[in-house]
Parts: sequence; structure tokens; C-alpha cells
Amino acid sequence: MYAQVNYDKNTYKQTIISDNTQIQNNLWTRYLLRVTTQNANDIKYTFLLMNPSAAVHDKSDRTVNKVIKGAFNDGAGIVDVVNIFPFYETDSKKLGKVLDKISGTKLDTIQKENLEKIKLSIESSIESGGKVICGWGNRPTKLNKSNMIIYNSNLDCIKNILSKYSEELYCYKTNITKMPSHPLYNYNKFRQYTLT
Repeated sequence: MYAQVNYDKNTYKQTIISDNTQIQNNLWTRYLLRVTTQNANDIKYTFLLMNPSAAVHDKSDRTVNKVIKGAFNDGAGIVDVVNIFPFYETDSKKLGKVLDKISGTKLDTIQKENLEKIKLSIESSIESGGKVICGWGNRPTKLNKSNMIIYNSNLDCIKNILSKYSEELYCYKTNITKMPSHPLYNYNKFRQYTLT
């Protein structure tokens, strides 16, 4: 794991869940990171990103600090971070190599569990009066044909879940391919997101 930083104490209060698991040598997953903000309420925002970079229970990364700050500024008291792929990798160009290390059956099991965590996070955010902020960015480059099929299948399953909540979907902005931009370098407020 790379690029760990401290959580920003101005917006972050505590970590509730960080389900980091080592699945192979130098290969870790995280399905869900849940933190509370300095806002004392039960409104929960779910951020749906590409994959975990470095944040764990007691250390954050720049992206996680950014989404916590955005949620805090928008009034949320709880933040969930979930991902299309639950595999730690700071450089998304290397996700294909990560996927190649995992057997098909194990990968299927991991992805099914990941989709279930995403679904539950989204449902509980909507029930709390919160928002779902999409920010997975462009498709990772350097995916071979089989990994591209996995990516497209995951994204289709996630879009199917999201389609039930079209009024509660937000992003920072969309990129040229109409995908929700990654939050790290966006300084926009949340805006409505329409699935494409």
C-alpha cells in the first residue's frame, strides 16, 4: 500500500469499518471503509470509486480525505467508500496485473461479495437521506480482453443497482466519456449524475 496520510481531523471523527484483508502475498482487498465526520448526524453518503489506494483503519489517503471533506461540507455525518474493484492498487493502470494474479473462481467470489457490500451501502445511504456520489473515473488502461470483460460486467452490475436510485446519484463532474470523474482533482460541488 502506498501514499498513506493522516486522516484530516478537521472533518474526520473516527473509523467505524475498514475491512482490509490479505488474500495473497502483497494483495489486499477492502470492500468497505466507513468513517464518521465531525457532523453529528446519521446522514450517510456512499462514494463509489474505482479501487482502494492506501486508506486503512488508522491511515487515510488523499482521495479518501477529499471525499470525507466533501461529504462533511455537504452535511453528512457518515461516509462509506466502496469501489468497482476491491483490490488495493494506487496506480489503476496496474489493475490488470492484479486481476491476473487471482484465479477465476476466487475472483468471482470476491466480486460477488463486493457487489453485495456496494448494494447494502447504497441502500443504507438512501434510507438515511444521504447521497450516492459516483467517482470511478475512466476505465483503467492496460486491461487485457478477459479483464475488460470483468470490468464491463462489474460496471454493468453496479449500474443496475444505481439505476434504482437515479434521483440520489451525484458526482463532482463527468469526463469526456460521460463517466463520473475521479474526485481527487475536482474542486466542484456535487452535481446530479445521470447514468449512461
